[in-house]
Amino acid sequence: MEVFYANNFDGCAGYSAFCDNGFDAGPLLYEEDAAAPGFYRMRQNPLWKEEKPQIILFSDFLNWYEPIDYKKTLDWLFYTKEIGIGKKLGFPQGLTSYRVAETQIKTTYLTRMDETTFCHDVIVIASLLAHYGSRIIPVTEWYRFRTIRSVQNDLMGELEISIYKPSDNMKGWSLLNCLAPDFGFGHAGLEDGAAQLLRCYYDKALCYPCRVDARELADNMGYAVREEALSDDRRIRSRVVFDEMDITVYDPDTCSRKRKTIGEKTILVDPAANHGDSYNFTEDSILHECNHVFWHQGFQKMQTVHRERMALAGLDCDLETILLENSEQEELKLIERQARALTPRVRMPAAQVTAVAQRYQQENMRHYGNSGRAVEKTIGQTALFFGSSKTATKNRLRETGSRDVEGILVHCNGHYLPRHSWSRPLQYGETYSVESSQLNALRKREPVLNALLAYEVAVYVDGFVCMNDPQYVTSGKWGRQLTTRALNDLSRCCLLFRIQREREDNEYTYGVLNSIDKRGMEHVSFDVSSVSSILEEAEIARGIRKNLPDEFLETLEGYIRALNLSKNQLAAVTTMDEDRLKNIRRNKVKNVSFDEVILLGLGLGLQPEKLDDLMEKSTAKYDRSERCSIIRVLYRKLYEYPVTTFNEALIACNQDPLSNAS
Repeated sequence: MEVFYANNFDGCAGYSAFCDNGFDAGPLLYEEDAAAPGFYRMRQNPLWKEEKPQIILFSDFLNWYEPIDYKKTLDWLFYTKEIGIGKKLGFPQGLTSYRVAETQIKTTYLTRMDETTFCHDVIVIASLLAHYGSRIIPVTEWYRFRTIRSVQNDLMGELEISIYKPSDNMKGWSLLNCLAPDFGFGHAGLEDGAAQLLRCYYDKALCYPCRVDARELADNMGYAVREEALSDDRRIRSRVVFDEMDITVYDPDTCSRKRKTIGEKTILVDPAANHGDSYNFTEDSILHECNHVFWHQGFQKMQTVHRERMALAGLDCDLETILLENSEQEELKLIERQARALTPRVRMPAAQVTAVAQRYQQENMRHYGNSGRAVEKTIGQTALFFGSSKTATKNRLRETGSRDVEGILVHCNGHYLPRHSWSRPLQYGETYSVESSQLNALRKREPVLNALLAYEVAVYVDGFVCMNDPQYVTSGKWGRQLTTRALNDLSRCCLLFRIQREREDNEYTYGVLNSIDKRGMEHVSFDVSSVSSILEEAEIARGIRKNLPDEFLETLEGYIRALNLSKNQLAAVTTMDEDRLKNIRRNKVKNVSFDEVILLGLGLGLQPEKLDDLMEKSTAKYDRSERCSIIRVLYRKLYEYPVTTFNEALIACNQDPLSNAS
């Protein structure tokens, strides 16, 4: 079939030619130089609103590549009788001819066939004029322009044109416009993607639990693994070379960079860059590049062609800067996220890692019971079985549905936190640990948390914000530490935080639950409701009632007599009105308010347990409101301070100060 291209129109492909043939014109016009056929130039699109010249977006480039003149091509095929229409017009077919009035691109389908080939389908809606004698009948028909393109053939391929039928859609993975696979949202697409790679080159990993040998996988894919120092700062762990090329490497002997020729189908790894403090990432880096080989060869070739065409444009600007500022940088980030997300799934297939972990967990529960110790042991054994890091194994188990791993092996402030547990399972995005850098930022946004720490009602210790109580926090030669009682149940004494991630749905990181790294940001919020759960422990301390009266007034009078306070002194220390106090003591007030009981407790210097007892005997009660919870927490530390100090703390928490009832 003969195909007509838009750049055959008078030696150029200008704005009107692209619009007439269904292309959306970008900020620059991409046209062939009439004086030098085969070379291209760009000029500012007069209809583009932005003043700054821009390179055409990488993701849009495929539709600009070989811009077909669909109208002229269809007219020629109608003339040569190589194509017709699917509709029946009721006239003898031989007596009818067609002419294309207008064409419009409906959509483009990109379907992956294997590592190096893909199907490029362009669905075109054609408005036709059917001629039968002197009659002209308007007809609309959809056509499919299909090209099977190969990255090993400069993306070229044979074009086939047919009437569009949905049943003829190519079966396989759909691709994004940049030729990266479209794994969709969530984890299901990534799981299937990892399974497809293993099915093609390492199928035994899907048949039974085993350790994936990264070098063997690379060899099965036809790639050799070589060691090279890729950068002087050890920032680059690995890279893949598809075609023979010269690259810059670092020579540690001479401490200088040099150019070196690397053969085709080579995976380069830097041993020094992959050596961590407690884990060697070399095999992970090889698996990372194997994912690029299997999924991203089309992207790599498209990127090369795109840069070549942009260089030929001869634009008077810094091409590299514009490319990186525009979408090419986003596309590069996308494929890196995909490779990172696929790597642990290739190393630890979902069914296999679940089976291994369940077996170990059953054994460990017999020894340690249902505790964090058993889960931590399971993570370590599973990581050793698959040759993965403990953190990656923990994240992988979380993805496969295991909620027991939440909070285990938490890495905070550069080290692992001590082993700990809690009374209820943590939900996704909940944590008791928080990085010190995040805590400082959080204090600026959360006045409640800031006040608790400023008045040392709570203290930051071992990565947790814990209630400042000797039974939970000890001070010694090495500073503050959590006690064994605190570590056995953090929910008893530590504040809870909620974490919301801002990163791609498909991204998988080796990070921890509450860290900030270059791959994404996390917003941490203070969970005020956790304050109430901590205070439930105070309900246990009720032994004081044995030596106290059963009535509110009798108990209150007992405290007043013990301190030998006059009515003027009582009014001064509680900041309450003398008449109001007199009416309360004479039982003329039916409902003593919550704030008044707190004022009485502060004025009399009652210990928290005694205040709880007095509150329970009064008509006022504790509730689950934020203000009530904050007051209870502050009182545990500030009960020996004057009312003015207590009110300052409440105001710092964005709460109203204590007041008398009207």
